Amino acid sequence: MSLSEINIREKEFHNTLQSKPKGRFENIFYKAISNCGEDFLAYLKDKAKNSEILDYGCGVGSFAEKVTKYSPRKISGIDISEISIDKAKKKS
Repeated sequence: MSLSEINIREKEFHNTLQSKPKGRFENIFYKAISNCGEDFLAYLKDKAKNSEILDYGCGVGSFAEKVTKYSPRKISGIDISEISIDKAKKKS
């Protein structure tokens, strides 16, 4: 699959971000959307049971990890960053 120029930059941004050794580096990017994520988790709490969930832009799998508590039948995650996907696989 070939990516557009903007998606190549997006991929490079997330790969660079996820390549940093450790720490809360993701706060640089994710702090602004934290509250929205909590609202969405509250919404999913009643909807996820026995459902198939797609985590689009799953990053390192933190959101999917939280959703597993709601007993979905299946969770699939996709992300533009291979490094994020590798971290999510190791986490699961």
